[in-house]
Formats: sequence, C-alpha cells, structure tokens
Amino acid sequence: MYMLHCTIVYKNNTGPPKIMPFAEAVINFLLLALLASTLLFFRPLLSGLVRALVLTVRPRLPRPARNAAP
Repeated sequence: MYMLHCTIVYKNNTGPPKIMPFAEAVINFLLLALLASTLLFFRPLLSGLVRALVLTVRPRLPRPARNAAP
C-alpha cells in the first residue's frame, strides 16, 4: 500500500510566509493564560504533591539526628 501525501499550494502568495496569524497568536495567548491561572489556583495542591514526592524519595532525618547535625 502506498501512502497518499497531500501538498497544499497557496496561490497568490507574493510575499514571505507569515510567521503566525494574529488570531492564532491570540488563541495561544489565551491558552497560556488559562494554563497559568489553573496552576495558580491549584498551587497549594501542587506544592503539597511535590513536597510529598520529595519526602518519599528523601525522607527527613529523625529529630535527634536533625538536632545533632551542624
């Protein structure tokens, strides 16, 4: 079986290709803002998860050992 490859050819393309259309840039900015606001909203939960993961990988020393450590 042969794969069918499609090539899109734009007619009347006189200048250099646009880097990113304005609408696509606005959509990307809105998605980035939505991601940032979600991370800020769940920041306490995410920091607790990270702290729990760190404690499972590297547990804390017992209190007497912490007090004796310089």
